[in-house]
Amino acid sequence: MTSGFRGSRRWIPWIAAALISALLAFPLQGYLTRFPRGLLTDDAYFYVKIAWYLGTHGVSSFDGIHITDGYHLVWEGLLGAVSGWVGLFTRVPWVHLGAMLWLYFMICWAIGLRFGRGWKEVLLLFSLGIVFKTMMETTLLSLLLLLLCDREYLSEASFRNNPRWRWRPLVLVLLPLVRLDAALIGGVMAFAFLFPFPRAEGKEGKKTGSKVLGLQWKPVAADWGWIALGALLQLAVHFALFRDWSSVSMQLKGLGGFTLAERLSHNFSGFYGANLVSVVIFVLFWTLAIHVALRRPKPERARHFMVVAAPAVFVIFHMVFNNTIDYWYFLPAVYVHVWYFLRFGPSARSRTGGLGRAVMALLIVLFVFK
Repeated sequence: MTSGFRGSRRWIPWIAAALISALLAFPLQGYLTRFPRGLLTDDAYFYVKIAWYLGTHGVSSFDGIHITDGYHLVWEGLLGAVSGWVGLFTRVPWVHLGAMLWLYFMICWAIGLRFGRGWKEVLLLFSLGIVFKTMMETTLLSLLLLLLCDREYLSEASFRNNPRWRWRPLVLVLLPLVRLDAALIGGVMAFAFLFPFPRAEGKEGKKTGSKVLGLQWKPVAADWGWIALGALLQLAVHFALFRDWSSVSMQLKGLGGFTLAERLSHNFSGFYGANLVSVVIFVLFWTLAIHVALRRPKPERARHFMVVAAPAVFVIFHMVFNNTIDYWYFLPAVYVHVWYFLRFGPSARSRTGGLGRAVMALLIVLFVFK
């Protein structure tokens, strides 16, 4: 935890987070989930309703009649497990929804408390999971990506094998299980290992640079292998459950029926212009991250650029090849870029650092009230 609590007080922020989450999830549930301006969008509502049927009836269905597979397995499984546990006590829908919301809010708090330094950064990181709507799998995906960035791809100790993070294989396998297309982000981030810290090369690296570069492909290939394993597991489990390799949502959002120009036009604006603010936030925060990467020592820049580019590649890929994207597609990139600015950028006391944080907070407020 990096929020400033130590020793016997380290659990205080987690207890506070749990209580605040309970307040948001239960007494304030009606206000936060009101239609049409609440925090639950269509896809989130589908997740919740299917999870309720999974937990209370043991069937993957939205209406209790037809079987559906239009969701990502891990996130729906977590929500279904929550509903199943609550179902031991009651089948009242609002209690089930409250428990699912509590889990979601705690994931947002986990990001803030794990990666924020000071209460302002904690609140900023927590808020990102709220303003892009709730109950979507990309928040869990963002947590996994931030762990990889912090513990692996931008960790000097990891690059020097001193030692490698033991949970890295599990997190890499989980990426495509949370979202199959997240394999793209992990695959690009893995290229960071091609650019070692300067001192990691040693005398041998000074003599034969190509040999050092060749050695760096080993961790890249290892990461790709773990990601590929997760992708194969996702496909195999989905086929075993539904006798189909792809979900309904994947089939509906493919390339068919629209030209490239039509997809770009729609995805830039979204329904009723809803995506436009998301695009502006994405571009601005990516620009801030690039600005910080440019100020890194020259030997480190390529590695840092690779990390901040990976989630942006994910967004651009969907802008081009997906017929319909929404708020939550931007969230992994926004989370990584905001964390990167807070972690490696100028301090809050400097003019640039303070201005950057103020812009982030302002855009979040504008997003809430748009």
